[in-house]
Amino acid sequence: MSAPRTRPNVFIYGVCFDKFRNIDLRPEYKAFLKDRRALLTLWKDTAKEYASSYPNAGNKMTKSLSEVEEGHGREPETMEDHLRGMASRWLPVVSARNDLNAGVQGQLFLLRNWLLDIKPTSKRPIIEGRYRMNREFLGMMADIARRGGVKLVLYIIPLNPQAENPYIPAQYAGFKEWIEKFCQEKDIPFANLENVVSSEMWGEFMGGPDYKHFRGEGHRLTATALLERFGPLIYRSATETARSR
Repeated sequence: MSAPRTRPNVFIYGVCFDKFRNIDLRPEYKAFLKDRRALLTLWKDTAKEYASSYPNAGNKMTKSLSEVEEGHGREPETMEDHLRGMASRWLPVVSARNDLNAGVQGQLFLLRNWLLDIKPTSKRPIIEGRYRMNREFLGMMADIARRGGVKLVLYIIPLNPQAENPYIPAQYAGFKEWIEKFCQEKDIPFANLENVVSSEMWGEFMGGPDYKHFRGEGHRLTATALLERFGPLIYRSATETARSR
């Protein structure tokens, strides 16, 4: 948002309860940060600014920054990397090593689930510390958007009405109550779209209906619902920005 050329008028973010389990940056994001010193500086300044108001999120940002600066992003190519690159031109198995590794990891994942009788519908309690941290990150995002003149819009993503999800019912109900109250307090436009995609528009996962990944038509329905709910706001924000330029 520091560059007017790329600053959005409205930022629409789909809130997924399942994602509140996640706390780490993906390696690709670490590499992205490492290659952009200005973004690293902004990351560091943001972590410091919000350390007191959002301590868990601020500390996590500082830790992630340390990991990036210590070289856990994209590593420089080694002699071994060059040799593998040359060998892959003649040996297909070397070229396909990443796919093979992903396949092995996938089989180990399925084996673990079979041994422990873990199913997509197995209930998985949310970890309170991670949940609290991600709520802080959402609060930080709301504050930064408001300061930057960007209208933040939040919505709860659709769920498959015929699939049992792995959420603890009381925890998921508490999450929905919290996010709606959060949006009211922050004056954030909000919608619960968990029921907008009908049952025939969902995919399958591990032999059963997928509870949160839907097909193309489901995405079109979701986009239509977003435009119906927030279209006037998007148009108004864009018009006001154009007039101010």
